[in-house]
Amino acid sequence: MHDFGLTRKVLEKRATEAADFELRDYFGHLQPYHLYPDQLVFVDETSKVGRNALRKYAWSKRNTKAIVDLPFARGDQVSALAAFTTSGLLAWEYADVIFKREEHLTVKHFTTLWSSVSFRA
Repeated sequence: MHDFGLTRKVLEKRATEAADFELRDYFGHLQPYHLYPDQLVFVDETSKVGRNALRKYAWSKRNTKAIVDLPFARGDQVSALAAFTTSGLLAWEYADVIFKREEHLTVKHFTTLWSSVSFRA
């Protein structure tokens, strides 16, 4: 393969990260309301889509990135949405589909596991 100008490389996976200005903007919006940590409730979603496993290595020409095109096959899907406070897990919900962005705002209910959250004026 080296005779053809190809080298074996680790495939790159790039995660999307928030820009610094977005974090500063978010902090600026939150600061007038944040008085103490117990006020904060974090909502996080995770999902599993039964996609085929990706390879880790591929061949590419020298000085070029290793990119692989794979079919977008899906299997079973499941999503979990949870709310956390500084005290721990507050509530959770799951579905047999992937939550879409709009559905985060319209979750019918959370199953409350336990609540030690108190809202002080």
